[in-house]
Amino acid sequence: MKIHNKKVLLDSNILIFSSNILSTKYKIAKQLRESAKNNEFRAYITHQNINETLRVLTHKNYVSPFTLTNALKQIDSFIKITAVISPNSDTLQVFLNLAKEYKITSNQIYDAYLVATAITNDIRTIATDNEKDFKKYKEIKVYNPFK
Repeated sequence: MKIHNKKVLLDSNILIFSSNILSTKYKIAKQLRESAKNNEFRAYITHQNINETLRVLTHKNYVSPFTLTNALKQIDSFIKITAVISPNSDTLQVFLNLAKEYKITSNQIYDAYLVATAITNDIRTIATDNEKDFKKYKEIKVYNPFK
């Protein structure tokens, strides 16, 4: 799948991998980040992505925890190269419909809400390493840059 000139939501794992030089996925994630910076595609993130990324980067069990200051610098660097989208007045209903249709429970709720936020912002592609949790949604396409 090609993402050139498409609107693409970057999943939190892309942000995290591109922040961690110790990750085996760093190089590819960093290239994707550079492609976004160079406007090769239109990159988007959500408040949820920001919260999830900040949580992981500063968690004491993270492979190399960031200080809050350094984690916030990473977040700022993402904000500079993406558009930050928010849920809108339709997002809750789309989310509830997805939850019902796909029988979403437990931790899947967060991914479904992310999908609903993308859909209600007219974004139909998500870049993620977590294909299994997103490929069930016929409403979006999944792009895995690591494959």
